[in-house]
Amino acid sequence: MRHLSQTTRKTRRWGTAAALIAAASAPALFAADVLPVVQSLDKVASRPGVFRGARFTPDAGGRSASAGDRAVDFGASGSGPVYVQDASFLNASTATDELSVSFWTKKYDIAAGSAFWINSPSSGGARAFQAHVPWDNNNVYFDTAGCCAGDTQRINAGIDTFSGYTGDNTWWTDSWHHFVFTKQGSTKKIWIDGVLFLEGENTAPLPTDITDLYIGSDGTGTGLFHALVDDFAIFGTALSETVVKQIHGGTAPSALPAAAELLAVWEFNDAPADGQFVSISPAADSTSASPDLIQIVHIDGTTPWSAANVSLKVDGVAVTPTVTKSGLTATVAYTPATLPAAQTRHTASFTYPSEGGSKTVEWSFTIAPYTTDVVSKRVGAFRGGSSFTGGGGGRSGAAGDYSVDFGLGTGPVYVRDGAFLNAATANNELTVAFWGKKYNIAASSAFWFNSPSSNNGFRGYQAHVPWSDNTIYFDTSGCCGGDTQRISANIDTFSGYTGDVSWWTNDWHHFAFSKKGDVKQVWIDGILFLEAVNTAPLPTDFTEIFIGSDAASGNRYQGLIDDFTVFGAALGESDLTSLKNGNAPTTLPAAAKLLAFWNFNDIPPGGLFVSFSPADQATDGLPNQIKVVHLDGTTAWDLSKVSLTVDGAAVAATSTRANSRVTVAYTPNPIFAALSKHTATLTYPNPDGTLASVTWSFTVGAYTRDLVAGNVGAVKGAAVFTADAGGKTGTAGDYAIDFGRNNAGQSVHIVDASFINVATANDELSFAAWQKLHLLADSALVWAVSPSSSGGQRGFSTHAPWSNNTLYFDTAGCCAGDTQRINAGADTFSGYTGDVGFWTNWHHLVFQKKGSIKQIWIDGEVFLEGENTGALPTDFTEAFLGFDPPDNARMRGLIDDAAFFKTALTEADVKALFNGTKPNALPAAAGLIAYWNFNDPPAAPATGPTFGITRSGNKVTITSTAPLPDGYVLETAASITGPWTVQAGATTPVTVDIGAGNAFLRAVKR
Repeated sequence: MRHLSQTTRKTRRWGTAAALIAAASAPALFAADVLPVVQSLDKVASRPGVFRGARFTPDAGGRSASAGDRAVDFGASGSGPVYVQDASFLNASTATDELSVSFWTKKYDIAAGSAFWINSPSSGGARAFQAHVPWDNNNVYFDTAGCCAGDTQRINAGIDTFSGYTGDNTWWTDSWHHFVFTKQGSTKKIWIDGVLFLEGENTAPLPTDITDLYIGSDGTGTGLFHALVDDFAIFGTALSETVVKQIHGGTAPSALPAAAELLAVWEFNDAPADGQFVSISPAADSTSASPDLIQIVHIDGTTPWSAANVSLKVDGVAVTPTVTKSGLTATVAYTPATLPAAQTRHTASFTYPSEGGSKTVEWSFTIAPYTTDVVSKRVGAFRGGSSFTGGGGGRSGAAGDYSVDFGLGTGPVYVRDGAFLNAATANNELTVAFWGKKYNIAASSAFWFNSPSSNNGFRGYQAHVPWSDNTIYFDTSGCCGGDTQRISANIDTFSGYTGDVSWWTNDWHHFAFSKKGDVKQVWIDGILFLEAVNTAPLPTDFTEIFIGSDAASGNRYQGLIDDFTVFGAALGESDLTSLKNGNAPTTLPAAAKLLAFWNFNDIPPGGLFVSFSPADQATDGLPNQIKVVHLDGTTAWDLSKVSLTVDGAAVAATSTRANSRVTVAYTPNPIFAALSKHTATLTYPNPDGTLASVTWSFTVGAYTRDLVAGNVGAVKGAAVFTADAGGKTGTAGDYAIDFGRNNAGQSVHIVDASFINVATANDELSFAAWQKLHLLADSALVWAVSPSSSGGQRGFSTHAPWSNNTLYFDTAGCCAGDTQRINAGADTFSGYTGDVGFWTNWHHLVFQKKGSIKQIWIDGEVFLEGENTGALPTDFTEAFLGFDPPDNARMRGLIDDAAFFKTALTEADVKALFNGTKPNALPAAAGLIAYWNFNDPPAAPATGPTFGITRSGNKVTITSTAPLPDGYVLETAASITGPWTVQAGATTPVTVDIGAGNAFLRAVKR
């Protein structure tokens, strides 16, 4: 990353504009450019298995417990997989439909996860060969060539059917067990501890396009395994009972006869001599760093770490960290006496002992926007784009009252140290209270206090306020036992509820969740809403707090929260009435035991940047918009002092203010070319009236334009234009968009879909497109966003089909059958072949609504017609092809000739489209309002030769990967100002004598 220091005008150069919109929590850092890569090499061909957050156990931590034997430790919550980038060596064996995987494991818990996952693009979910050992239902699953057909792909059984199982989860957690998964032809077997556990028939042959391998996760590095794993081995044969028993008896895979065809084995005994970094925080290039901690956690190698042999600098200045040891694990931590300002960039430099002498790692990070509690200044870092509201945005509406705005699920606010809760929970007593105002009733958590001893995601103390079913849930000490952990009730049982969703969205409401002994209560607006008994005592190992999300920063709250408060006592009616009446938590009696109180009124005087678009260093920037959003602080920007330059030239940007937010926007004319690079600089006033500026650069991504009005469709993530003739017709010049086979961020983002509203004002709209799937998966063909619509702003959406082979057509929200949704299984279509292969060919789809009548057409025939009385919304803002945002469901296939019409098409029009007529060739009465034919792929960027430089003494030799273009020569000079001397007859290679000073070389056209 490249960063410019501040100048006298306080010019800042951000490494990433996402630094200005706090991003989701960064995973454990394993970037090779910051810390040493931790890996284990297989014993057959030294193939690296790269640790992505996993760690080696201490010596003797392997399954034999003998000196020199280690294992890989994925941690109690799943710290990340071991990743083998190239697993194509398996394809020679899978070509004969034969393979075995063997490993030892000892688990921390019975959580949903994958022990291993071998990827194959041609397999459903890329699931070539994988196992759940077990899933959270105690079933062992073994999948090959996709999932999850019992006759072709999957065998499974509950562990309670295994003769050696003790009937208790300690069987998994207290002892090592050996597993082998084999396939030979259609026969699959699972062996446990040398005994055949399960045998079945799956007829689908193994794929031969295997790409990579994950040990300890699913095929995307998620779905993590909570366990230790040792001696992970892959064989080119289906191991016999004799060989399986040998391995279980202690024979190393590498010591087996050659006939077993060992292909790879990771023994995990090659821990690095310098030890292993477990974590470094803030993570390198983090954009959501907490301001109060720099921390390095490391497992000792040959030289133990101590305060005497490690050192830390912050922004070039030596600081004094604390060093604590727990066994072999060292924790180096530093908290600055004065917290750095939000959205400032900092660099840390850490020196530590190494076998070859000391080593230094250096990394940079950006401080997130943050708030501090008024009791003990505990930091809550704003993540994911959450921010303060403008002044008066708090529950009181007073000018100096702010709250936290999570938008439509941007959060959370993250408090890294929740240990202060444990003194109170040791008495089995706690209250959480806050004010809330919702934008939407979506599946979400208002808060989540992490406790590693609590099940179901460290669920120590959390509430859904409400879940998407309008039910309020209050969980403690895990989930979801009704007698021990959970109380819940629907909001419609509350006496003060109006019976309408506007109760949530139009007004602030006060909530309190308390537990004292076995009694739990939920209070709303000072009234007891729910009381019940949960006997499980509160845990005493709380670690961290998430306000506005669950423990993984998911299930995010959509709305505002104010005055988030924690008390060490279970508050009574008088205290809760006082809070509901507007009194500050600090005014309650000492007996309430106020522990923490975030009032969100500490916005920086200069405000905060909310977003930059395109983001700095973005490679998928939009071609038609540069936009910066800034939240005013206590001193509002003088808009007359705001200006923007693009590529060094001043441009006529607009600056507008709404709800304390300033939006600076510029639309280039003509719009930027795809793949072009640009730099923008925003100048703005500081609170003292001086000027500051921020500069960022970006590359415009690939995009397509509709043929009616030039509406931009940004091609995102893994989506790409097909090769020429890849469109539906297969003719030269016809392209389509290929969304790929995996869920990898793909979509076509129609940035401005407001053109739809001209049609929906008449409660009429059609969408038509050709589609060809690679595989069935949860996905959407089109999703048009309407903020007024429920179901994730689902104004007009089509699942065509969902993974269950059902087509859904939703309008004006979801999912009422009389007003919003029609659906039917694909097998009810007369032209359906009865096989999922139907979808892997091109088919034409039309979804349309006119008044209350909705229709789905397939290949020129009416597939489904129904009545939905909910009128189409008229506030459409944007749309996506191939993507359902709320469910992160993305198409795995191709789309061509996508079009919107402002009418419901006639049968003649639909049949014409199916028979090859282009949307813009239909009669004008069809009302075409947008049409993307995807025949405008970006031109490939021009490339030139790459130069290499080598030095020998005072001579430098320049080489290039290709000849210089015609007319170019190389010139040298002793000074950058010349004079320049042409290297006679030379292009490359050329050798330059630089002598004792400098020399300069350039390529120029003559």
